[in-house]
Amino acid sequence: MADPVEVHFSVNDFTPTVSGHAGHSSSANPRDPQLHSVHAHSVEPTQRDHDYCKTGGRQDLRHKMTRYDDAGYPFLDNDHKALYYTGITLDVFNILVSSLEENTSNEFPMSVREQLLLTLVILKTNRDIGKLAEQFCVSESMASKIVSYWIDELEKVLQPLIPWLPKETIEATMPQAFRKYYPNTTCVLQFCQSYVQKTPNLESGGESRVLYYDTVKYVVAVAPCGLIMFISGAYEVHSSDKSITLDSGLLGKLKHGDVFMTQHGYSSRNVPSTSHIARAIQHLKVHKILSRVVSYSMAPQMNKILRICSALVNLRYDVVHDSQ
Repeated sequence: MADPVEVHFSVNDFTPTVSGHAGHSSSANPRDPQLHSVHAHSVEPTQRDHDYCKTGGRQDLRHKMTRYDDAGYPFLDNDHKALYYTGITLDVFNILVSSLEENTSNEFPMSVREQLLLTLVILKTNRDIGKLAEQFCVSESMASKIVSYWIDELEKVLQPLIPWLPKETIEATMPQAFRKYYPNTTCVLQFCQSYVQKTPNLESGGESRVLYYDTVKYVVAVAPCGLIMFISGAYEVHSSDKSITLDSGLLGKLKHGDVFMTQHGYSSRNVPSTSHIARAIQHLKVHKILSRVVSYSMAPQMNKILRICSALVNLRYDVVHDSQ
């Protein structure tokens, strides 16, 4: 049985390393497409799947197992609550806060811990920012500024946590099913879709409750062991799998003899679903900002959101585990 990949980081600089191996590089996309180029057709989302901004019947943020402090927002005191609200364990959240408190200076009327909590809750639950602003005792405009600021900062800090693993690490952590049938596999590609809210039509007076959105598409490269090694930016939904693969910069990371596979569509070889790959994609979509609708105010930061959520997935201990 191969040793699992363990991601470590220091409190001071939050720099990850892969246990027992060195020399990997960040998966930053050198050709980061801009979301303003998306021109997908407008469709009306179903109220069942995309109800994040309904006012009627909105589930209150107060989970039945969660305590709240005097300000009214979640008080994280165990992993269950931390995973539910932030997507990472309590220890990881605390280390992230500690590493950023010492190096961050801003004038927002909240502690760094509260600012990070607000931002991660938005990414994990996609709750209405106006309601969350009330619970954090700040204005909606201030909450939006805080979230926007931390999306920029977290993308810089967490981007190294999406490592392009060296070949020896991929081989050492490869599950037996891959080792037996596809020993040269470098990564498995999954093409995913998310939804971005269109800018409201101000001429209508903002009275309509009907939401319209653009569908965007991106590619995720997952190592056989389940670690996300690369995520592209967002492309218009009509972009082909092949064109996204070629444009994203992914092929530039592959070396002679490497083999990538896909679950469907354009591929060098097709591979059936495995628990490792499926789990990584599942945990990525657990961040409801990617599985529901990204608000129009956050749409310009969509590519950074994709990278942040991928890095947070890699920080989950249960994503990468012993090969079977």
